[in-house]
Amino acid sequence: MLNAARIPSNGLSHHFVPHDLAQFHPAVRKSLRKLQLLRDNVSIEPIVNKIANWTSPPEQAYYVSFLYLTNAEVIDRTIRIAEQYPVSNGKIVYKVDFRLSLVDHLKPKLRPITILVECDSEQFHNGIIERSTERCRRSRAIEREATKVYRFSGEEVLKNPEDCVIECVRDLARLIIDRREMLMASKIIF
Repeated sequence: MLNAARIPSNGLSHHFVPHDLAQFHPAVRKSLRKLQLLRDNVSIEPIVNKIANWTSPPEQAYYVSFLYLTNAEVIDRTIRIAEQYPVSNGKIVYKVDFRLSLVDHLKPKLRPITILVECDSEQFHNGIIERSTERCRRSRAIEREATKVYRFSGEEVLKNPEDCVIECVRDLARLIIDRREMLMASKIIF
């Protein structure tokens, strides 16, 4: 295995392979280039392959920006992201764009704080507008699943995806602190 590519703990290969990024929205291309330049031309091939079939440029931009900010150590590396996270109302399973979760390192046995993120854009979701009743049912199911739900317009994400990621991450940290304060105030041994 002398010539095997070394795969670091961040899952990215260190050998450089140029990619044709023309298939992506300019905001996604910019985020991919920033990620690639971050670590001496880290290969972005696994990420490009993963997001190539996603039909939503706002989701692509949000995801790549999350990876960039994590690898640049701007945000906590222990925050986990899951894309197309399933949420059920008991009858129907809905897919939420992203689930961010953070375990409280002081109380790891407590349930992680979770935030669900929707990068809404009718333009990038086939222009289908759900019926009002179904949209409301979906919203309630999503809101039951997480501590907080964030909805960003597609335009907002494409304009500055890093700001959208940072807003969610900042609130994850606040929610951890709020929970600690609530536990201490209720005299639960922390």
